[in-house]
This record gives sequence, structure tokens and C-alpha cells, in this order.
Amino acid sequence: MILSAKLKAQVKTLLIKLIRGKKTSIIGMKEKAYDYIRERLPKWLVFIFDGYIRNKIDTLFMEALASVKCD
Repeated sequence: MILSAKLKAQVKTLLIKLIRGKKTSIIGMKEKAYDYIRERLPKWLVFIFDGYIRNKIDTLFMEALASVKCD
């Protein structure tokens, strides 16, 4: 929908790298993912769908965390 499958995969990969690096807090990791998305989408779209994007990042973070814990 708003976030393409390709962008979701890129964000999830970014989060996995950040989780494995363990140099940033959880909030910092989510903010980096938000900044990554914000760079790639139009500003008006990010402004309108801010809550949706942040919820999607939370979901992707949990998926990334689960995949790292399974490795």
C-alpha cells in the first residue's frame, strides 16, 4: 500500500543489521528506520501517514528481532 514490499524488505534488513550491531537503543533503531523511509517517500505522504508508518516500523522491528533471535 503506502510502503512497497521492496521498501519493507530494505527497512527490515536495516533493522536486522542494527540489532546485530547492538550499538543503538531500540528507540534509536526505530528512528533510523523512520529516517530511512522519510528519505524515500514524498514529504506530504509521510506527514499524512505518519502513524501508519510508525506502526509498520514497530511491526517490522518485531519481525526483525524474531528473525535475529532464531539465527
